[in-house]
Amino acid sequence: MFNANDFTEYRKSMGILSQKELKLFLSGKDIKADINFAYIDDLTKRLFVL
Repeated sequence: MFNANDFTEYRKSMGILSQKELKLFLSGKDIKADINFAYIDDLTKRLFVL
């Protein structure tokens, strides 16, 4: 199966040296999602119809 060195080598092959850096990279929190304001406006209009 896998051993601890496999994961270390995987990180190193990506240029990431620590587990913390890998977790930050994989979490994707540095990528901001776009907000669809047109969709929000449509939902708001629907509420006002009620």
